[in-house]
Amino acid sequence: MASIEDLVKDADLLVGYATAHNIALPDGCAPTLLAAKGQASALSVPGDSRTQFYAAFAAAAAACKISVADIHASRERQERLRPLVGDAHSLLTYATINAKQVDDEIRNPLVVAADAVQQGNPSVGDEQNFLKAYQALSAKTAPVTADTLQASKTKLPEIDEFFAKGGWVKAWKGLTIGRFFSALLFAAMLVMTGVSLGYYTVGSTGLARYRELHASIDKLEAGLLEKKDVLAAREIEVKAKAGDDRAAAQAKFNESDRSVKLESASLDQAKVELKTIPDRLWRWSQQPCGPKASPFFSWTLCSVIDQLPAGASAPVDLAKLQAADTVADKLRDVYLPLLLGWLGAHAFILRQMVKEIGDQSFTKSSALRHIVRLGLGALAGFAAVSLLTPQAFSGDALKNIPAWGLAFIAGYGIELVFSFMDRIIGAFTTKPT
Repeated sequence: MASIEDLVKDADLLVGYATAHNIALPDGCAPTLLAAKGQASALSVPGDSRTQFYAAFAAAAAACKISVADIHASRERQERLRPLVGDAHSLLTYATINAKQVDDEIRNPLVVAADAVQQGNPSVGDEQNFLKAYQALSAKTAPVTADTLQASKTKLPEIDEFFAKGGWVKAWKGLTIGRFFSALLFAAMLVMTGVSLGYYTVGSTGLARYRELHASIDKLEAGLLEKKDVLAAREIEVKAKAGDDRAAAQAKFNESDRSVKLESASLDQAKVELKTIPDRLWRWSQQPCGPKASPFFSWTLCSVIDQLPAGASAPVDLAKLQAADTVADKLRDVYLPLLLGWLGAHAFILRQMVKEIGDQSFTKSSALRHIVRLGLGALAGFAAVSLLTPQAFSGDALKNIPAWGLAFIAGYGIELVFSFMDRIIGAFTTKPT
Protein backbone atom coordinates (compact mmCIF):
# COMPACT_ATOMS: atom_id res chain seq x y z
CA MET A 1 0.00 0.00 0.00
CA ALA A 2 1.32 3.43 -0.97
CA SER A 3 2.29 5.78 1.85
CA ILE A 4 0.75 9.23 2.22
CA GLU A 5 4.00 10.80 0.99
CA ASP A 6 3.80 8.79 -2.23
CA LEU A 7 0.17 9.80 -2.71
CA VAL A 8 1.08 13.48 -2.27
CA LYS A 9 3.74 13.14 -5.00
CA ASP A 10 1.26 11.33 -7.23
CA ALA A 11 -1.28 14.09 -6.67
CA ASP A 12 1.19 16.67 -7.87
CA LEU A 13 1.86 14.43 -10.89
CA LEU A 14 -1.88 14.28 -11.69
CA VAL A 15 -2.22 18.07 -11.58
CA GLY A 16 0.82 18.44 -13.86
CA TYR A 17 -0.58 15.90 -16.32
CA ALA A 18 -3.95 17.68 -16.41
CA THR A 19 -2.28 21.05 -17.00
CA ALA A 20 -0.05 19.69 -19.79
CA HIS A 21 -3.00 18.09 -21.61
CA ASN A 22 -5.53 20.93 -21.01
CA ILE A 23 -7.79 18.75 -18.85
CA ALA A 24 -10.21 20.68 -16.63
CA LEU A 25 -10.27 19.28 -13.09
CA PRO A 26 -13.37 19.57 -10.88
CA ASP A 27 -13.73 22.76 -8.83
CA GLY A 28 -11.43 22.87 -5.80
CA CYS A 29 -9.69 19.70 -6.84
CA ALA A 30 -6.36 21.25 -7.98
CA PRO A 31 -5.95 23.58 -4.92
CA THR A 32 -6.63 20.67 -2.55
CA LEU A 33 -4.08 18.44 -4.22
CA LEU A 34 -1.42 21.17 -4.47
CA ALA A 35 -1.93 22.19 -0.83
CA ALA A 36 -1.27 18.61 0.27
CA LYS A 37 2.49 19.20 -0.06
CA GLY A 38 2.52 21.25 3.13
CA GLN A 39 -0.02 19.10 4.97
CA ALA A 40 1.72 15.74 4.98
CA SER A 41 1.63 15.53 8.79
CA ALA A 42 -2.13 16.33 8.93
CA LEU A 43 -2.91 13.83 6.19
CA SER A 44 -1.02 11.08 8.00
CA VAL A 45 -3.85 10.71 10.54
CA PRO A 46 -7.56 10.10 9.79
CA GLY A 47 -9.73 13.20 9.57
CA ASP A 48 -11.48 15.65 7.28
CA SER A 49 -8.25 16.73 5.59
CA ARG A 50 -7.40 13.19 4.56
CA THR A 51 -10.97 12.53 3.38
CA GLN A 52 -10.95 15.69 1.22
CA PHE A 53 -7.55 14.79 -0.18
CA TYR A 54 -8.69 11.26 -1.13
CA ALA A 55 -11.82 12.64 -2.77
CA ALA A 56 -9.87 15.21 -4.76
CA PHE A 57 -7.34 12.58 -5.77
CA ALA A 58 -10.06 10.22 -7.05
CA ALA A 59 -11.80 13.06 -8.90
CA ALA A 60 -8.55 14.12 -10.59
CA ALA A 61 -7.77 10.54 -11.65
CA ALA A 62 -11.29 10.18 -13.09
CA ALA A 63 -11.01 13.48 -14.98
CA CYS A 64 -7.60 12.55 -16.45
CA LYS A 65 -8.90 9.09 -17.42
CA ILE A 66 -5.48 7.59 -16.68
CA SER A 67 -3.94 5.85 -13.73
CA VAL A 68 -0.97 7.20 -11.85
CA ALA A 69 0.98 4.10 -12.81
CA ASP A 70 0.39 4.86 -16.49
CA ILE A 71 1.55 8.45 -15.97
CA HIS A 72 4.73 7.18 -14.32
CA ALA A 73 5.31 4.74 -17.18
CA SER A 74 4.76 7.51 -19.72
CA ARG A 75 7.19 9.81 -17.90
CA GLU A 76 9.85 7.10 -17.78
CA ARG A 77 9.24 6.32 -21.44
CA GLN A 78 9.60 10.01 -22.28
CA GLU A 79 12.90 10.31 -20.41
CA ARG A 80 14.12 7.11 -22.02
CA LEU A 81 13.26 8.23 -25.54
CA ARG A 82 14.32 11.88 -25.27
CA PRO A 83 18.09 11.35 -25.85
CA LEU A 84 17.40 8.73 -28.51
CA VAL A 85 15.09 11.12 -30.35
CA GLY A 86 17.87 13.72 -30.38
CA ASP A 87 20.31 11.16 -31.75
CA ALA A 88 17.84 10.10 -34.43
CA HIS A 89 17.36 13.73 -35.46
CA SER A 90 21.14 14.13 -35.80
CA LEU A 91 21.34 11.05 -38.02
CA LEU A 92 18.39 12.23 -40.14
CA THR A 93 20.09 15.58 -40.60
CA TYR A 94 23.33 13.84 -41.60
CA ALA A 95 21.47 11.62 -44.07
CA THR A 96 19.71 14.64 -45.59
CA ILE A 97 22.89 16.68 -45.98
CA ASN A 98 24.79 13.76 -47.53
CA ALA A 99 21.96 12.79 -49.90
CA LYS A 100 21.34 9.38 -48.32
CA GLN A 101 17.93 7.99 -49.19
CA VAL A 102 15.69 7.49 -46.14
CA ASP A 103 12.29 5.93 -46.83
CA ASP A 104 9.05 7.22 -45.35
CA GLU A 105 8.53 4.06 -43.30
CA ILE A 106 11.77 4.94 -41.49
CA ARG A 107 11.40 8.71 -41.26
CA ASN A 108 7.72 8.95 -40.24
CA PRO A 109 7.89 6.83 -37.03
CA LEU A 110 10.90 8.86 -35.92
CA VAL A 111 9.05 12.14 -36.46
CA VAL A 112 5.91 10.84 -34.74
CA ALA A 113 7.90 9.65 -31.72
CA ALA A 114 9.72 12.97 -31.50
CA ASP A 115 6.37 14.81 -31.47
CA ALA A 116 5.00 12.46 -28.80
CA VAL A 117 8.06 13.01 -26.61
CA GLN A 118 7.71 16.77 -27.08
CA GLN A 119 4.07 16.61 -25.96
CA GLY A 120 4.95 14.33 -23.04
CA ASN A 121 2.72 11.37 -23.91
CA PRO A 122 4.70 8.76 -25.88
CA SER A 123 2.89 5.43 -26.01
CA VAL A 124 4.22 1.90 -26.06
CA GLY A 125 3.50 1.75 -29.78
CA ASP A 126 5.41 4.97 -30.36
CA GLU A 127 8.43 3.50 -28.59
CA GLN A 128 8.26 0.22 -30.51
CA ASN A 129 7.92 1.92 -33.89
CA PHE A 130 10.64 4.40 -33.03
CA LEU A 131 13.17 1.74 -32.01
CA LYS A 132 12.47 -0.29 -35.16
CA ALA A 133 12.85 2.77 -37.40
CA TYR A 134 15.94 3.97 -35.53
CA GLN A 135 17.57 0.56 -36.02
CA ALA A 136 16.88 0.75 -39.77
CA LEU A 137 18.23 4.30 -39.94
CA SER A 138 21.44 3.28 -38.11
CA ALA A 139 21.97 0.48 -40.60
CA LYS A 140 21.69 2.94 -43.50
CA THR A 141 24.15 5.46 -42.04
CA ALA A 142 26.67 2.94 -40.62
CA PRO A 143 29.50 3.33 -39.64
CA VAL A 144 28.31 6.84 -38.83
CA THR A 145 26.28 7.01 -35.63
CA ALA A 146 25.01 9.78 -33.40
CA ASP A 147 27.99 9.22 -31.10
CA THR A 148 30.51 9.43 -33.95
CA LEU A 149 28.85 12.58 -35.28
CA GLN A 150 29.25 14.20 -31.87
CA ALA A 151 32.81 12.94 -31.37
CA SER A 152 33.88 14.04 -34.86
CA LYS A 153 33.01 17.68 -34.17
CA THR A 154 35.75 20.09 -33.17
CA LYS A 155 34.90 22.22 -30.16
CA LEU A 156 37.22 25.00 -29.07
CA PRO A 157 36.66 27.41 -26.15
CA GLU A 158 35.02 30.75 -26.86
CA ILE A 159 36.93 33.74 -25.54
CA ASP A 160 33.87 35.42 -24.06
CA GLU A 161 33.03 32.27 -22.06
CA PHE A 162 36.14 32.71 -19.94
CA PHE A 163 34.91 36.11 -18.71
CA ALA A 164 31.34 35.06 -17.91
CA LYS A 165 30.30 33.99 -14.42
CA GLY A 166 31.12 30.33 -14.11
CA GLY A 167 32.27 30.39 -17.72
CA TRP A 168 35.69 28.91 -17.01
CA VAL A 169 34.20 25.50 -16.23
CA LYS A 170 31.71 25.76 -19.08
CA ALA A 171 34.38 26.79 -21.57
CA TRP A 172 36.43 23.66 -20.94
CA LYS A 173 33.49 21.27 -20.97
CA GLY A 174 33.41 19.01 -24.00
CA LEU A 175 36.50 20.48 -25.64
CA THR A 176 38.21 18.35 -28.25
CA ILE A 177 41.75 19.35 -27.37
CA GLY A 178 42.87 15.72 -27.14
CA ARG A 179 43.36 15.44 -30.89
CA PHE A 180 45.39 18.67 -30.94
CA PHE A 181 47.48 17.43 -28.03
CA SER A 182 48.07 14.16 -29.90
CA ALA A 183 49.28 16.04 -32.97
CA LEU A 184 51.58 18.25 -30.88
CA LEU A 185 52.92 15.21 -29.05
CA PHE A 186 53.64 13.55 -32.39
CA ALA A 187 55.54 16.63 -33.56
CA ALA A 188 57.54 16.71 -30.32
CA MET A 189 58.37 13.01 -30.56
CA LEU A 190 59.31 13.45 -34.22
CA VAL A 191 61.79 16.17 -33.25
CA MET A 192 63.09 14.03 -30.38
CA THR A 193 63.56 11.06 -32.71
CA GLY A 194 65.33 13.24 -35.25
CA VAL A 195 67.67 14.61 -32.59
CA SER A 196 68.35 11.10 -31.28
CA LEU A 197 69.10 9.81 -34.78
CA GLY A 198 71.38 12.78 -35.42
CA TYR A 199 73.18 12.22 -32.13
CA TYR A 200 73.60 8.53 -32.86
CA THR A 201 74.87 9.25 -36.38
CA VAL A 202 77.68 11.41 -35.00
CA GLY A 203 78.91 8.64 -32.72
CA SER A 204 78.38 5.73 -35.11
CA THR A 205 80.16 7.63 -37.90
CA GLY A 206 83.10 8.30 -35.58
CA LEU A 207 83.33 4.67 -34.53
CA ALA A 208 83.08 3.48 -38.13
CA ARG A 209 85.77 5.97 -39.18
CA TYR A 210 88.05 4.79 -36.38
CA ARG A 211 87.77 1.18 -37.52
CA GLU A 212 88.20 2.21 -41.13
CA LEU A 213 91.35 4.18 -40.32
CA HIS A 214 92.76 1.26 -38.34
CA ALA A 215 92.35 -1.04 -41.33
CA SER A 216 93.66 1.67 -43.68
CA ILE A 217 96.76 2.31 -41.54
CA ASP A 218 97.58 -1.40 -41.44
CA LYS A 219 97.22 -1.54 -45.20
CA LEU A 220 99.26 1.64 -45.69
CA GLU A 221 102.03 0.39 -43.44
CA ALA A 222 102.21 -2.92 -45.29
CA GLY A 223 102.23 -1.13 -48.65
CA LEU A 224 104.78 1.39 -47.47
CA LEU A 225 107.10 -1.38 -46.33
CA GLU A 226 106.92 -3.00 -49.77
CA LYS A 227 107.50 0.31 -51.51
CA LYS A 228 110.53 1.03 -49.32
CA ASP A 229 111.94 -2.35 -50.28
CA VAL A 230 111.41 -1.49 -53.94
CA LEU A 231 113.01 1.92 -53.39
CA ALA A 232 116.08 0.35 -51.74
CA ALA A 233 116.42 -2.12 -54.60
CA ARG A 234 116.21 0.64 -57.19
CA GLU A 235 118.75 2.68 -55.30
CA ILE A 236 121.16 -0.23 -55.53
CA GLU A 237 120.30 -0.57 -59.20
CA VAL A 238 121.09 3.12 -59.84
CA LYS A 239 124.53 2.72 -58.30
CA ALA A 240 125.19 -0.39 -60.38
CA LYS A 241 124.19 1.15 -63.74
CA ALA A 242 126.04 3.57 -65.97
CA GLY A 243 125.22 5.75 -68.96
CA ASP A 244 121.73 5.54 -70.35
CA ASP A 245 120.87 2.62 -68.14
CA ARG A 246 121.72 4.69 -65.11
CA ALA A 247 119.38 7.47 -66.27
CA ALA A 248 116.52 4.98 -66.73
CA ALA A 249 117.22 3.45 -63.33
CA GLN A 250 117.32 6.93 -61.79
CA ALA A 251 113.89 7.71 -63.26
CA LYS A 252 112.46 4.56 -61.73
CA PHE A 253 114.12 5.41 -58.43
CA ASN A 254 112.60 8.93 -58.47
CA GLU A 255 109.16 7.46 -59.21
CA SER A 256 109.45 5.03 -56.30
CA ASP A 257 110.71 7.81 -54.04
CA ARG A 258 107.66 9.95 -54.84
CA SER A 259 105.37 7.01 -54.21
CA VAL A 260 107.03 6.35 -50.84
CA LYS A 261 106.72 10.00 -49.84
CA LEU A 262 103.02 10.11 -50.83
CA GLU A 263 102.38 6.88 -48.96
CA SER A 264 104.24 8.22 -45.92
CA ALA A 265 102.25 11.47 -46.01
CA SER A 266 98.96 9.55 -46.27
CA LEU A 267 100.01 7.33 -43.38
CA ASP A 268 100.93 10.32 -41.22
CA GLN A 269 97.60 12.02 -41.96
CA ALA A 270 95.70 8.85 -41.12
CA LYS A 271 97.58 8.51 -37.82
CA VAL A 272 96.90 12.13 -36.91
CA GLU A 273 93.19 11.73 -37.70
CA LEU A 274 93.07 8.43 -35.81
CA LYS A 275 94.58 10.07 -32.75
CA THR A 276 91.85 12.76 -32.64
CA ILE A 277 88.89 10.39 -32.88
CA PRO A 278 89.00 8.93 -29.32
CA ASP A 279 88.84 12.42 -27.79
CA ARG A 280 85.98 13.34 -30.12
CA LEU A 281 84.09 10.18 -29.25
CA TRP A 282 84.75 10.75 -25.56
CA ARG A 283 83.17 14.21 -25.74
CA TRP A 284 80.27 12.68 -27.69
CA SER A 285 79.66 9.96 -25.10
CA GLN A 286 79.91 12.41 -22.22
CA GLN A 287 77.07 14.60 -23.49
CA PRO A 288 74.52 12.28 -21.85
CA CYS A 289 77.02 10.81 -19.37
CA GLY A 290 78.92 13.84 -18.12
CA PRO A 291 78.42 15.55 -14.76
CA LYS A 292 76.22 18.24 -16.34
CA ALA A 293 74.03 15.78 -18.21
CA SER A 294 70.36 15.14 -17.47
CA PRO A 295 69.89 12.44 -14.79
CA PHE A 296 67.42 10.64 -17.06
CA PHE A 297 69.85 10.35 -19.97
CA SER A 298 72.69 9.56 -17.63
CA TRP A 299 70.70 6.72 -16.07
CA THR A 300 69.35 5.28 -19.34
CA LEU A 301 72.24 5.69 -21.80
CA CYS A 302 75.27 5.31 -19.56
CA SER A 303 76.64 2.82 -17.11
CA VAL A 304 78.51 3.76 -13.96
CA ILE A 305 81.87 2.81 -15.46
CA ASP A 306 81.35 5.25 -18.34
CA GLN A 307 80.74 8.23 -16.07
CA LEU A 308 83.87 10.20 -15.29
CA PRO A 309 84.17 11.03 -11.58
CA ALA A 310 84.43 14.69 -10.67
CA GLY A 311 88.02 15.93 -10.88
CA ALA A 312 89.27 12.78 -12.62
CA SER A 313 91.30 13.00 -15.81
CA ALA A 314 90.10 11.56 -19.09
CA PRO A 315 90.76 7.81 -19.46
CA VAL A 316 92.98 6.19 -22.05
CA ASP A 317 91.88 5.93 -25.67
CA LEU A 318 90.64 2.38 -25.32
CA ALA A 319 88.31 3.33 -22.45
CA LYS A 320 87.06 6.31 -24.43
CA LEU A 321 86.19 4.08 -27.34
CA GLN A 322 84.50 1.55 -25.05
CA ALA A 323 82.34 4.28 -23.49
CA ALA A 324 81.30 5.47 -26.94
CA ASP A 325 80.52 1.90 -28.00
CA THR A 326 78.28 1.46 -24.94
CA VAL A 327 76.21 4.54 -25.71
CA ALA A 328 75.99 3.70 -29.42
CA ASP A 329 74.89 0.11 -28.75
CA LYS A 330 72.14 1.21 -26.36
CA LEU A 331 70.87 3.77 -28.84
CA ARG A 332 70.97 1.33 -31.75
CA ASP A 333 69.52 -1.72 -30.02
CA VAL A 334 67.09 -0.25 -27.47
CA TYR A 335 66.07 3.37 -27.57
CA LEU A 336 65.92 4.15 -31.28
CA PRO A 337 63.82 1.04 -32.09
CA LEU A 338 61.44 1.98 -29.27
CA LEU A 339 61.22 5.58 -30.48
CA LEU A 340 60.71 4.68 -34.11
CA GLY A 341 58.17 1.96 -33.28
CA TRP A 342 56.28 4.44 -31.11
CA LEU A 343 56.49 7.06 -33.88
CA GLY A 344 55.17 4.58 -36.45
CA ALA A 345 52.23 3.66 -34.23
CA HIS A 346 51.47 7.33 -33.62
CA ALA A 347 51.61 8.04 -37.36
CA PHE A 348 49.06 5.26 -37.92
CA ILE A 349 46.82 6.68 -35.17
CA LEU A 350 46.91 10.20 -36.59
CA ARG A 351 46.21 8.92 -40.09
CA GLN A 352 43.23 6.91 -38.87
CA MET A 353 42.02 9.81 -36.72
CA VAL A 354 42.05 12.25 -39.64
CA LYS A 355 40.24 9.73 -41.83
CA GLU A 356 37.60 8.92 -39.20
CA ILE A 357 36.95 12.58 -38.41
CA GLY A 358 36.60 13.28 -42.13
CA ASP A 359 34.18 10.33 -42.45
CA GLN A 360 32.46 11.35 -39.18
CA SER A 361 33.04 7.87 -37.78
CA PHE A 362 35.40 8.90 -34.96
CA THR A 363 34.39 7.54 -31.55
CA LYS A 364 35.12 8.75 -28.03
CA SER A 365 36.20 5.26 -27.00
CA SER A 366 39.18 5.48 -29.38
CA ALA A 367 41.46 7.02 -26.71
CA LEU A 368 42.10 3.74 -24.89
CA ARG A 369 42.81 1.94 -28.16
CA HIS A 370 45.26 4.68 -29.10
CA ILE A 371 47.16 4.40 -25.83
CA VAL A 372 47.37 0.61 -26.14
CA ARG A 373 48.52 0.86 -29.76
CA LEU A 374 51.28 3.32 -28.84
CA GLY A 375 52.66 0.87 -26.29
CA LEU A 376 52.37 -2.06 -28.66
CA GLY A 377 53.97 0.00 -31.43
CA ALA A 378 57.02 0.74 -29.28
CA LEU A 379 57.25 -2.94 -28.37
CA ALA A 380 56.90 -3.95 -32.04
CA GLY A 381 59.67 -1.56 -33.07
CA PHE A 382 61.95 -3.01 -30.41
CA ALA A 383 61.11 -6.61 -31.35
CA ALA A 384 61.35 -5.98 -35.10
CA VAL A 385 65.04 -5.09 -34.96
CA SER A 386 65.80 -8.48 -33.39
CA LEU A 387 63.14 -10.70 -34.97
CA LEU A 388 62.26 -9.20 -38.35
CA THR A 389 65.62 -8.91 -40.05
CA PRO A 390 65.43 -7.81 -43.70
CA GLN A 391 66.63 -11.29 -44.74
CA ALA A 392 63.39 -12.74 -43.31
CA PHE A 393 61.41 -11.24 -46.19
CA SER A 394 61.06 -12.81 -49.59
CA GLY A 395 60.64 -9.61 -51.61
CA ASP A 396 63.78 -7.83 -52.84
CA ALA A 397 62.27 -4.43 -52.00
CA LEU A 398 61.69 -5.46 -48.39
CA LYS A 399 65.20 -6.85 -48.04
CA ASN A 400 66.65 -3.40 -48.72
CA ILE A 401 64.77 -1.78 -45.84
CA PRO A 402 67.21 -0.43 -43.20
CA ALA A 403 66.80 -1.36 -39.54
CA TRP A 404 65.33 2.02 -38.58
CA GLY A 405 62.79 1.84 -41.40
CA LEU A 406 61.85 -1.67 -40.33
CA ALA A 407 61.24 -0.50 -36.75
CA PHE A 408 59.01 2.34 -38.02
CA ILE A 409 57.06 -0.02 -40.30
CA ALA A 410 56.64 -2.51 -37.46
CA GLY A 411 55.21 0.24 -35.24
CA TYR A 412 52.93 1.46 -38.02
CA GLY A 413 51.64 -2.05 -38.70
CA ILE A 414 52.03 -3.93 -35.43
CA GLU A 415 50.11 -6.84 -36.93
CA LEU A 416 53.25 -7.62 -38.97
CA VAL A 417 55.31 -8.40 -35.86
CA PHE A 418 52.60 -10.32 -34.05
CA SER A 419 51.83 -12.38 -37.14
CA PHE A 420 55.51 -13.29 -37.38
CA MET A 421 55.58 -14.20 -33.68
CA ASP A 422 52.45 -16.35 -34.10
CA ARG A 423 54.19 -18.22 -36.91
CA ILE A 424 57.18 -18.91 -34.64
CA ILE A 425 54.94 -20.11 -31.80
CA GLY A 426 52.90 -22.19 -34.21
CA ALA A 427 56.03 -23.91 -35.47
CA PHE A 428 56.73 -25.22 -31.95
CA THR A 429 53.17 -25.91 -30.83
CA THR A 430 51.59 -27.50 -33.93
CA LYS A 431 51.21 -31.21 -33.41
CA PRO A 432 52.41 -33.49 -36.23
CA THR A 433 49.72 -35.28 -38.19
